[in-house]
Amino acid sequence: MIAQRNTPTHVHVDMNLFSPFRNIRAVRWPAFIQFILVLALLLLLPTRAGANDDTPSAQAEVLAEGRRILAGIEDYSFTFDHPGFYWMCGALRSYPDIFGDDVCAEDATPWQYLLERPSDYRGRQVCIEGVILQVKDAFRIADRPELGTLYQIELGQSGSNAVATVVLAEKPPTASRKSHIRLPALFIKARRFRATDGGEGAGPLLVGRSFEIVKASPVASSQIGNESGRITTTTLLMWLAGSTLIMAFVFAALRRGLGQRSAPSPLPVASTRRDDGVTGTAEDFEWLDKSDDN
Repeated sequence: MIAQRNTPTHVHVDMNLFSPFRNIRAVRWPAFIQFILVLALLLLLPTRAGANDDTPSAQAEVLAEGRRILAGIEDYSFTFDHPGFYWMCGALRSYPDIFGDDVCAEDATPWQYLLERPSDYRGRQVCIEGVILQVKDAFRIADRPELGTLYQIELGQSGSNAVATVVLAEKPPTASRKSHIRLPALFIKARRFRATDGGEGAGPLLVGRSFEIVKASPVASSQIGNESGRITTTTLLMWLAGSTLIMAFVFAALRRGLGQRSAPSPLPVASTRRDDGVTGTAEDFEWLDKSDDN
């Protein structure tokens, strides 16, 4: 029996790193290019979708959704605690360019239209114009921290007893009472309010970003410009009052020292009566009406 002899087999390993590319001409380039394009499209799709959130069509969809939520709001009620109101305030935060350039390009929207046909203007862009009656303190809503700090102003209009309430999403420019302002805004509802004198009134409720000053109040401008002068005048008056009081005591002491028996005349007592008619809603409208003549 003949034994078989196993001969070891030698395996040759090609160490050339470029060997996979020897058949590069065999690659199907059209299919390869299509694969790369599809892959790039899938990677870029989320980025493009996020970039389209600021497009006019996306903003229009947001406003349309806000109008849908506002459909159930009640006009001529005192409160404006409503989901649609918060939705519109959030839209102002998310979309800085939500207002078109042509909103205030023409005449302002008459308040009468907003009060007579609130459903026609609900959640839509309007141009509001008026005179500042009051600038209220900034506030935050505890249950809506995403809205940030909000600012509220009350506007009056000549020839009307209506008061417009405007809530702003940005800190407005410094403006004093009686300043004439103008701004694009989103109309929310026709709102009732209670005046300081106990009476009730109505006016439009709107939300906006900020406003422009059409005409500053001349009285407010002079007071702001002469702040140091007003402080100096107040200090001078206090100094004169104190000097007069000291001189009165000195004069009374001298009269006693000279043996004059006549009692010194008592000093006048300052009146603590306050004129309750200094401020009030009625007078606000009086100067508004007079301002038209000027």
